Amino acid sequence: MFRSSIRKFSLEGHTFQNNFQHGRIKTLNTASHRYISSSNFFLSSNQRDEKAKYVKETFEENKTEIIDDCVSPFPSKQLYVTLESAFKEKAKKDYMLYSNDNTSAIKFLNDRFKKGETVPYGYSLIYCTPYSPEYELGSDGFDNYHAPLFPDKEGGDSKTMTELFKRRMWVGGDIEFRNDRPMKFGEPVKLVERIDRVRILGGKKESLSDLTIVLSNNKEYSDLNTGEPIITENRRIFYINETNESSSKDAPKNVKEQPDNSTLANISNITNFRVSALTFNSHKIHYDPSYCKEVENYDDVIVQGPVLFELAVQYWRNNFPDLKIKKISYKIPSSVLVNQDLKVCYRKRDESSYELWIENINNFNSLCFDSTITLDISSH
Repeated sequence: MFRSSIRKFSLEGHTFQNNFQHGRIKTLNTASHRYISSSNFFLSSNQRDEKAKYVKETFEENKTEIIDDCVSPFPSKQLYVTLESAFKEKAKKDYMLYSNDNTSAIKFLNDRFKKGETVPYGYSLIYCTPYSPEYELGSDGFDNYHAPLFPDKEGGDSKTMTELFKRRMWVGGDIEFRNDRPMKFGEPVKLVERIDRVRILGGKKESLSDLTIVLSNNKEYSDLNTGEPIITENRRIFYINETNESSSKDAPKNVKEQPDNSTLANISNITNFRVSALTFNSHKIHYDPSYCKEVENYDDVIVQGPVLFELAVQYWRNNFPDLKIKKISYKIPSSVLVNQDLKVCYRKRDESSYELWIENINNFNSLCFDSTITLDISSH
């Protein structure tokens, strides 16, 4: 078993704590730490099995805790305005918040987003986000504290870590809410994050470069004072070793029925950047076109998964402000480029659930976000 070490950051209003395995903590506390690609790393099948075992055991005790002493309503105001700006019918209107004749819009924001009010469904994604120092980020700019890595030097004392992936993708998940104990602005919360499942897929090559690693990332928000759970989230993250080779003919077929209602949207570079800032997401595919094209073989900057999730849920919530959500289960079957035209849709399935999805108009109306909303009937 690997020895466990605890790493803790303290910043104003926040505490950030990681349980890193021995072999990672020593490399992650110095600016000389660096990552290398696994693409040319070859070894015997026994060695590969050992490295795969190392990755799994590393995740078994890997836990992150982040504390926010006060859930501020201000970032939620920023997220709300950012998402509303992406809806085309809103963009066509005179929606100047700071004009002299639009005090009603400012009043709405101040009344909705204030201490004591409930955090809107899905907005928890912008709270208790990790804040790794830049030298701890991966070669793609994203946090590596839950990434599949192993030290070059046997025994874990190397300052160089090998990344067992070329790309990572957030492909789906679910999030459950407690309407009898929701997250509220002004209250202290704690996030505990764990990897609760690891699957390692790959061919028979004596190499690590053909692996696909699937992580199930469990995140639980709780009341800091009582420890009472508030929101539980699971994310499925794919770590893969192939560059993007998708084309329009590979786009997921849209087999959805006619929606009850829909609206058009377009996620610009600015919208994508603003949500990246709110989620403290420095993944290069979301802002660096050169990296997207030259390294991961995308045609342009990729829209964040959280943007698609937030946009879809916001549209549904705008239409059903009084309904209570128990659970949202979702998939992100294909990537979306910035500035593509989207169609956000919903359809009622039955008295307790809705389908909510997004179609990519610029990619043959293919599905790029698909979800099911389960209502909390007990609270209606």
